[in-house]
Amino acid sequence: MRTGGGPPVSEHSVNMTGTAPGRLNSVRPEDRAIHEWYRFVLSFPPHLVQEYLDRFGVGRGKTVLDPFAGTGTTLVECKKRSVACFGIESNPMAQFASSVKLDWSVDPTALSDYATGVSAEARRNLARDGYSDWGGLALFAADEKPRARLRTLAPERNKLLKDSISPLPLHKTLVLLDSIAARGDHRQRRYGRLALANALVRTIGNLKFGPEVGIGKIKNDAPVVDAWRGCMRTMIDDVALSGIGRQFRRACTKVTPGARARFCRRAPSMRSLPHRRTRTKRTTPGRPGWSR
Repeated sequence: MRTGGGPPVSEHSVNMTGTAPGRLNSVRPEDRAIHEWYRFVLSFPPHLVQEYLDRFGVGRGKTVLDPFAGTGTTLVECKKRSVACFGIESNPMAQFASSVKLDWSVDPTALSDYATGVSAEARRNLARDGYSDWGGLALFAADEKPRARLRTLAPERNKLLKDSISPLPLHKTLVLLDSIAARGDHRQRRYGRLALANALVRTIGNLKFGPEVGIGKIKNDAPVVDAWRGCMRTMIDDVALSGIGRQFRRACTKVTPGARARFCRRAPSMRSLPHRRTRTKRTTPGRPGWSR
């Protein structure tokens, strides 16, 4: 792979920190903030981007273009360093995840209040329909007396699921999604939707992740509201407790407008980029046989 006019980089030359080869694609604990809000299972890790940025001397005053932005690993790392970065991504879900992961100026207290309100409303609506969110625990399931039919998706959409989520968790997910959409402002709702996407992939659905993505053990029920609240708590903690927002808010406002990633479904003309020399950094997932 060749990056930005620099020397070729091989998959075996990027591991400069002594990391065991089997753990090269793992996210280090110190890098989890923001990145863990949502990422593809085969995404390359943040420390790989850090190594590239250091190796090519990319810092403030430089501009990075990621033509395959994915879920924003490169964009987030650039923003942490106050490096201007443009991203292009055609996948709507990945583009949405990246755009939320680049919004760090949300008020964490207001976001926490939003999560509390959404959780309470969703639980009330589930209880009204005769369902709880205990995930099928026998002690509490005995008290459930369903009074409403399970909600589902349109047949053409339902075919796409193919057992990736069971009927009851899907019903509870749709109820929660209504509560997410009914409360808060636009930015809070975007956080809520991304947290739900993360929870669906990690715990609510039946997906399993090994070398490949597939269907794992079918769960008749799973906690939905609690799983979503846990993902929201991670986001809130990253912004508030770890000081991400305070640490980078001032630095990011000083960066040129290019610091906010621009996404489009088709590659933009160069006229849409700032009128200055742009350093292009091409990235690779860190797996043999892959190139970007």
